[in-house]
Amino acid sequence: MKLFLTITAVLFGFSSQAQINCQENHLHTTCGIAKYRSGNESLRSDTVDVLNYSVYLDFTEATSNILKGNCQVKFEAKMDLTSISLDLLQLNVDSILFQGNSIPFSYNDTLIVANLGTTINTGAVDSLTVYYNGTPQMDPSGWGGFYMSLQYFYNLGVGFESDPHNFGRAWHPCFDNFVERATYNFQILTNNTNTAYCNGTRTNVQVAGTDSLLTTWVMNTEIPSYLASVAVSNYTHVADSYFSTSQGISIPIWLAAQQGDTTNVKNSFLNLNAALSIYENRYGPYVWERIGYVMVPFSSGAMEHATNIAYPLITANGTLAYETLMAHELSHHWWGDWVTCETAEEMWINEGMAVYSEHLFLEQVYDYATYIAAVRDNHYEVLHSAHINDGGYYALNAVPIAYTYGDHSYKKGAQVVHSLRGYLGDADFFAGLQAVQTNLGGGDASSEQFRDAMNTISGVNVDDFFNDWIFQSGFAQFDIISMNAVQNGSNYDVELIIDQKIKAAATFYNNVPMQVTFMDANWNAFSADLNLGGDFQAVTVTVPFNPVFAALNMDEKINHAVTARDLTITNIGVNIVSYSNLRLNVTSMTDSAFVRVEQHWVYADGPLPANTILSKDRYWNVSGVDLDNITGGKLKFDFNAQNTAAGNFDNSLAVNAGGQNFHEDSLVLMYRPNAESAWQVHPDYELNNVGSPLDKLCFMETNIFMPGQYCFGYKVYSVDIPEKPLSASGYSIYPNPVTKDSIFVDLTNWENKAYAIEFYNINGQFIERKGLGGGKINQIPIDYFVPGTYIVILTDGSDERYGSKRIIIQ
Repeated sequence: MKLFLTITAVLFGFSSQAQINCQENHLHTTCGIAKYRSGNESLRSDTVDVLNYSVYLDFTEATSNILKGNCQVKFEAKMDLTSISLDLLQLNVDSILFQGNSIPFSYNDTLIVANLGTTINTGAVDSLTVYYNGTPQMDPSGWGGFYMSLQYFYNLGVGFESDPHNFGRAWHPCFDNFVERATYNFQILTNNTNTAYCNGTRTNVQVAGTDSLLTTWVMNTEIPSYLASVAVSNYTHVADSYFSTSQGISIPIWLAAQQGDTTNVKNSFLNLNAALSIYENRYGPYVWERIGYVMVPFSSGAMEHATNIAYPLITANGTLAYETLMAHELSHHWWGDWVTCETAEEMWINEGMAVYSEHLFLEQVYDYATYIAAVRDNHYEVLHSAHINDGGYYALNAVPIAYTYGDHSYKKGAQVVHSLRGYLGDADFFAGLQAVQTNLGGGDASSEQFRDAMNTISGVNVDDFFNDWIFQSGFAQFDIISMNAVQNGSNYDVELIIDQKIKAAATFYNNVPMQVTFMDANWNAFSADLNLGGDFQAVTVTVPFNPVFAALNMDEKINHAVTARDLTITNIGVNIVSYSNLRLNVTSMTDSAFVRVEQHWVYADGPLPANTILSKDRYWNVSGVDLDNITGGKLKFDFNAQNTAAGNFDNSLAVNAGGQNFHEDSLVLMYRPNAESAWQVHPDYELNNVGSPLDKLCFMETNIFMPGQYCFGYKVYSVDIPEKPLSASGYSIYPNPVTKDSIFVDLTNWENKAYAIEFYNINGQFIERKGLGGGKINQIPIDYFVPGTYIVILTDGSDERYGSKRIIIQ
C-alpha cells in the first residue's frame, strides 16, 4: 500500500502539474520484537487452517450505512477442537450455524468464540457460518477499514492505528493475521444501478428480484484476510490483457471505474503492461489469475488487494503523474501479496520492496539516470528525517508497531534494497529475489528466511549484509582520511586510509563493496572496487596515473550516510548543490573546475580549539580538480535546527551547553584543509541570523573559496563535564592507564542495543565518538590518540549520559 496525507480535498505529498501538491509519502510502521502484539492474532493458525471464506453481502441498504451478510468459514482442524474463535469488529452477530444447527457463542465486539458442542478431531474438515449485520468500522486514523458513501462502498484492508493492523475483520469474520491464507468466494447483492468488484474472477452476474443484482466472484489463490476486497458502485471496467512471455499465457486486465472516468483511467495506465513485463523479468512470474484495479474516492493512498487494487480516483487523472503509485501497488503482487512479511515489524519486505520497485520501474521504462535520481531523493529523505518522523532509529526487522507504515519500512527499506543490489551486482541480486519468490511465495516470510532464500543462489552470501543493514539500526559512513601515491613504473601505488563511522548502529559494517574513483590533473578518471569494513582501514590501489583527487561511491551503488553532488564549473554564478545543503557562488574564475561536495551525516572527529563543541549531526567535504581556477567564490551553509519538515538538521548544537543558553551568535563555522588537520574557526565568514538569534535558523557564508572540510561548531565559555556516579549495573574501561593500542569497554550486563562512548580532553573539548554494542565487551582502537588524560562518557546516542570516567593514555 501507499499512503498520502489528505489536506482539504487534495493530496498532500504528490508532485504534479495540477493543483495537487503531492509528494509520495509512504506509510511505515514498526513492530516490536514480539511476533504478534495481539494474543488472538496468529496462535489460532497453529490449531486451525482456514481453507475458504464464502462471503455473502447485501448492499441494498448501504446508503443507510447498513451492511447485512453471512460468511461460511471452511476449516481443517490441526488439533482436536471444541471451539473456534474469529475476529469481527463491532458488528452485530445474529447467529452461528454449525452442522445445520444454531450453536452458542460469545462476542465482545472484537472476538467471536463459537462453541461447537462437539469435538472436531485433528485432520477433520468442516465449516460454520456466521450471520451478521451493522455499520462496518473505519480505522480511527481515517486510513483503513470500510468506507460507505452515497456512491461508493469499499474496504481498505489495513488500519494504521489498529493493533494488529490487519483489517479484514472490519467486514467479515476471519483469522485476521499475515500468516493465515485461504481462498474466497463472494456473492454480493446490490441495487441494479451498482455492481461489485472483488478478488479473483467474476463468474456470474444475475438479476435478483426486480431491482437488484447478485454478482459472484471466485478467488482461487489463497490470500490473507487483509488482502480480501469488495468495492461497490456504478462501475464498469476497461478490459485489456497482458501476455506473459515467461508463462506463455494471456492474463486479463480489468480497470474498474465509473463510466465517465474510464478515458482518464486508460491514459493514466499506459505503462501498466511495461510494469508487468519488468516485474516478471526481474522477480518471476505473475502468479495471479487477473490484474485488477478499482477506482475509489479515497485521496490518502492505495491498497494492494490481490487482483483488485483499491486505487485513488484522483490520481487516475489522464496523465502519468502518479504512475509510480500504479507500479508500487502492482509490485505488491510479488512483495506483500505473494511473499508476505511474517510480522508487522518486518513490513520492509512488503513496503520497502514496493518502493524499490517504483525505482526499478522508472529505470526500465525511462533510463538509469531517472532511477538513480529517485534513489538519491529517497536516500536523502531517509538520512534527513526517517528518525524524526518515526521517533528513533530502528532495525528493519524490528520496527515498533506505531511506525509499521513509517519511513523505516518504506523509505529505508528501499534504501537498503538498493545497497543490496550494489553488494551483489544485477545478476545475483535479481536471481536472489527470484529465489525468494520461488522458495517463500504463497506464504509469509521473516527477514531471516528472506536472507536464507537469497543465499541459495550459488556464490551469494548476504549474512554480513543482513547483520549490518537489516538486523541493526542506524547507518555506516565511509570517508577517505588520506591518500599517498608512490610511483611504480608507469603506474602509481596509492595508499588510502579509510575511516568508517556509524550512526545509531551497534557494530561496524563488514564486507561493504564500494568503488573508489581517482582523477589526475587532466581530469582522467580511474575506478577500482574495494571491500571495506571495520573502523580504520588501509588499502592500496594501483592507478595508471598520478592522482590528485579520490572519492568513494561516485557510482552511488551503496547508500551509506553521505549525500553528494559533482559539479563541473565553467561559468561564474550561483550553484545550488542539491543533496548537500550548500550553495557555491563563483564570482571569478580563470578556467573550468571540477568540484565534488559531500555532506556526511555523522559527527566529525578531530582536535578542536578550546571551549568549542563540534556538531554531531553532519560535516561537509569540498574537493575536486583545478580548484585553484576558482579565484573568487563563496560557500553558504544553512543552519537549521527548527522542528519542522525543512529543519531538524543541526539539533545537536541547538541545546544549552557549557552552562549557557543557546544563542546563534555562539555558533561558529569550523574548517580544516583535510581530515588529518586540526579544526579551527574559519578565517573569513559571516553569520546571518535571518530572524531571531534564538529561532535556531541562520546561515553562514564564507568570503573566500577553500577546499577542505567544514562543520558547524558552538563556542562555550566553560565546559563542565563532571564525573557522574555510575548506574547500579555499571560499566568498566580497561586497561587504565593504557599503554596498548586499544581499550576495552565492558557492557556485558547492559541491554543489547546501540550505545556510544564519547572522548573529551581534560579541558572538556569533544574529541571523538565511537559506537558500542550492549551485552558484550567492545574493543576500541586508540593508537592514534595523543597521550594524555581524557574524560570518557557512555551515552545511548540520544544525549542520555550514563556515567563518565577518566582514563590516561600513556
